[in-house]
Parts: sequence; structure tokens; C-alpha cells
Amino acid sequence: MPAATVRSCPFCAHDRVQVHQLEDQPGDAYAVWCEECDTHGPVDTSEVAAVFKWNMRYGHEAPSTLE
Repeated sequence: MPAATVRSCPFCAHDRVQVHQLEDQPGDAYAVWCEECDTHGPVDTSEVAAVFKWNMRYGHEAPSTLE
């Protein structure tokens, strides 16, 4: 399975982002971290899930027209 593409930071739009394993959390914990603005995304138990959550944007799935 190919690695998921990590989108740029939603806060500063920088593309230097990477998945980190959080060692201060119990069990497996991963989050995407932006090197530019030092923010991190939601924590999850797998790298794939952490990337998926990071890539979600508020309103991303919203319809383009109101009915």
C-alpha cells in the first residue's frame, strides 16, 4: 500500500510536515507535525489515520451548492 500524501499545513500553508510517533503518549500514538509553525494535528493510533485526520479540512466535504 503506498504511503498517503500529507497535505500542507492548514495554518501556515507550509509543506514541511511529517508524521511523528509521540513517545509521551501511552501505546501507539502518531500525529502530523508542521516544522514551520510548530503545530500538530489530531493524535491517532496509526500513521495512516493521523495523516487522514490531518488532511481533513473544515467544510471539505460540504456541497458546493445549497439546496
